[in-house]
Amino acid sequence: MRHPSTRAPGQALLGSAPVFGTRLPELGEGLSGFLQNDDLVRKNLNLLKAFRKQTAAFQRRPQAGIAAIAICDRDAKVFDLAGPSDTLQTLHASGLDVGTDVSEQELGRNPLGTALAEGETVYIPADPAAPWAGLAGAGSPVRGDRGPLAGALAVIADAAFPGSMLASLAESLASSVYHVWQLEESRQDILRVFRSLVSHLDCHVLVLDTRNRMLEERHPIPVTEEIRDAMIHIAQLPDQYELEVSLGDRTYVANVRSLTDHRGYLRCKLAIFKDITNHKKLESRILDAEKWSVLTSLAAGIAHEIRNPLTTARGFLQLFLERLCDETDRRFLRLTIDELDRIQRLVTDFMSLAKPGQSVFGLVDLAAALKEVAEFISPQAALSNVTLETELEVNDAWVWGDANQLKQVVLNLLQNAFQACKPKDTVRLRLHVQAGLVTVEVADTGCGMTPEQMARLFQPYYTTKTTGTGLGLTVTKQIMERHGGDVRISSRPGEGTLVTLELHQAVQSLPNAPI
Repeated sequence: MRHPSTRAPGQALLGSAPVFGTRLPELGEGLSGFLQNDDLVRKNLNLLKAFRKQTAAFQRRPQAGIAAIAICDRDAKVFDLAGPSDTLQTLHASGLDVGTDVSEQELGRNPLGTALAEGETVYIPADPAAPWAGLAGAGSPVRGDRGPLAGALAVIADAAFPGSMLASLAESLASSVYHVWQLEESRQDILRVFRSLVSHLDCHVLVLDTRNRMLEERHPIPVTEEIRDAMIHIAQLPDQYELEVSLGDRTYVANVRSLTDHRGYLRCKLAIFKDITNHKKLESRILDAEKWSVLTSLAAGIAHEIRNPLTTARGFLQLFLERLCDETDRRFLRLTIDELDRIQRLVTDFMSLAKPGQSVFGLVDLAAALKEVAEFISPQAALSNVTLETELEVNDAWVWGDANQLKQVVLNLLQNAFQACKPKDTVRLRLHVQAGLVTVEVADTGCGMTPEQMARLFQPYYTTKTTGTGLGLTVTKQIMERHGGDVRISSRPGEGTLVTLELHQAVQSLPNAPI
């Protein structure tokens, strides 16, 4: 450390020109307005925070004899000062401002520039020739034993202030500023790592201080104010916990933890909200699939046991019908046979769903297959007094699949359409090929369906008909999935329904491929 030294006559206290800049906002006022226009302060923000923290007491209660405290960065640029307003105004009036270069090359010997150049604490006594006659200064580099040089700090005092005490004060203050700066740098490094890690999490993250005030938050997708307020409320609850909460139409797992420092003191609370809505939906579908698997297995067993007795019972009833002469008895017997046939159809649907038959895939001319279906079902259209219109004159409507299963799908859809229609309504069966897709459309002008009914269409055993089994569309979807296709349904009450089937077009390899 170098204490009182000699100067050339006429040399200013802090060099040949003033060195301190304009007054910055009061401590606690924030720096946002200043930072918008000052890269110098932005670059040294952490050092500035440390300086202000260590000079806060001096700002609130100036010490007798101390006029001001200044700091510059490692490039010798002044970026902040602390002191009574009248002293700062005097320095400002001398032409000194934030950003002034205080290097010895620019200003000669001065507490800040000389401390930077020599790397040790220096003291420069008052100079009567200086514009601020009566003030002395001591400067010390801001650095640790092995750490990087951050800048320099200078303490300005009355000429009567003991030089050794002023130099010791500058050295002590510079050391404390350095350590606080290092802590702030470490904290910022941790924050950067934390933010980097959080940015890769598909979670909503809230960080609260010890008074439950928001420090930082991150949302991978926007949330409403109501959901955000609910998240903050959950994060503010005491203790640590993990719980499942429903906020709006989403479900989250909230994990709230208290973070402590190395001494065990609470530093902040971290709340992580993981959106598990899709996971819950998947769980629900898995449970439904398990229930469906059990149910279909039971159905298959029951259907197998029921089918043979039904066939025997129907055969005997048919014999009795042929022998009876009384028309009333014959009508009752026909009703009984019809009900047995309905049970037989239900059993067949069960068997088809629970244990699908072996598929025989090959090239299928879908146009020819649909013409056969239309011809087969036309008598039912005539009996229902419903007009069946077809547009099936399409070339290259070849698909790879099981012809019988595809016919069954279209037949089920046409029967559904007839049952939804009133007399004089129309059902249209249309086929077209575009962009490698073969599309079948079954449209009707019948009663249509409500959105509530549409939502449950593919649910097993759900039906809008009084005599249906609720398995037709489920079987249809199952067959389309086995063929790598898709089925879509649109409907409006009173306007009718449109069912669209899509299959990938296949290349015809044989001139007369069998159906």
